[in-house]
Amino acid sequence: MLRERWMTATVRAGSLRTQWKRAAPVAVVIVAVSLGAWLLLKQPTSKQAFVNASVIALRAPIAGTLSFAPGVNVGDTVKTGQALGQVSGDLSNPRVSELRILDQQLKVQSADLAQREQSLDMRIADRERQQALYRDESRDQQSLQSRYAGAQIQQAHAELARLDALSALADADMHRASMLFDKGYLSRAGYERSVGTARANLAQAEAQRALVNQSQVSYAAARAGLQLDGPRALSEPEQRNRQLELELVDLKQQRAEAKTLDTATRQELERVEAELEHQRMASVAADRQSVVWSLDAQSGEALTAGSPIMQLVDCNDVWVDAFFDESDVSDLKVGAHAEVRLAQDSRRWTGVIETIRSGSGRVIVGQYVASPPPEIARRQLPVKVVTVRVRVDWKGALQPGQYCFAGRSAEVTI
Repeated sequence: MLRERWMTATVRAGSLRTQWKRAAPVAVVIVAVSLGAWLLLKQPTSKQAFVNASVIALRAPIAGTLSFAPGVNVGDTVKTGQALGQVSGDLSNPRVSELRILDQQLKVQSADLAQREQSLDMRIADRERQQALYRDESRDQQSLQSRYAGAQIQQAHAELARLDALSALADADMHRASMLFDKGYLSRAGYERSVGTARANLAQAEAQRALVNQSQVSYAAARAGLQLDGPRALSEPEQRNRQLELELVDLKQQRAEAKTLDTATRQELERVEAELEHQRMASVAADRQSVVWSLDAQSGEALTAGSPIMQLVDCNDVWVDAFFDESDVSDLKVGAHAEVRLAQDSRRWTGVIETIRSGSGRVIVGQYVASPPPEIARRQLPVKVVTVRVRVDWKGALQPGQYCFAGRSAEVTI
């Protein structure tokens, strides 16, 4: 019986081996097909991902003592232009002392320039008064000289008329003497005396005619303010008037330069006073709506210019940084759609790939982000990863009280 049982078991085992040999190739084909289909249908998923956001770093605009506005705490929502604190540099800011010294110097310089302008105005006014007097004198002298030259012309014309009459009479005597001499009634001596007298009278008339011309020239010169019979071509009042005119041109030029310098000094003084006011007290304000991410200083702390005060998260610039294996790089395209899910959150958001950066782990990421990738800094991620930035349509889900999801872990599926 045992032998029969053993024979029966042996037959069954042989039958099973035969069936397995027939089914094995079919099973291998099924597994291979399933694996290929999975590889074709699988969607690239991030190895790690987190929500990131832009950070606005507020720094001390001046050196001084910081004081926060009441109620400014980490996590608070701040509005555009909201005053978050102020820095008082009246005592501890060295720039304030420099500006005060410069302010006093500019004020003294401005006062000196104003005094110089006043002095120049007085000198100009005095020169103009003198010029007016000399002009009056010059006009009076010119009028007198014209009248005197006119009288001389009249006198010269009268004398010329008298000499012309004498010349005509002498000429007639010479003709009569010539006739008498020809007839023998007059001696040669008498004849020659008559001829000499006529010639002398003619010469005197010509000389007087030249004097008339000279008088006319003197009259024309007098009317023009010139002086022909003195050591100078111009009269003394006219000479002095022209000297004053040159002095006035120089004084007015000095006054214009002083005014220009005074204007520049006043403008510089206004700039220094404005900077002094700013250096004595500067406000710290948000330039956009954001959330207080961190406070890097304390009220009452003495700061240097440029010292960090606080960081704000800009909830209008929130994205997801995702790390994919480099084997998925062929499936990653800029502009491709992605699905984003936060850890421990059932909601889904859609996004678009903005940038793809290869070699993560070998490069330094930017510092003005809310959550620099700690995995890269600690080298916990494999070197062979690709960093993808996904711009997400959050559909109003970002809440300032949750720092707009900054730092939350996420999963991105392409």
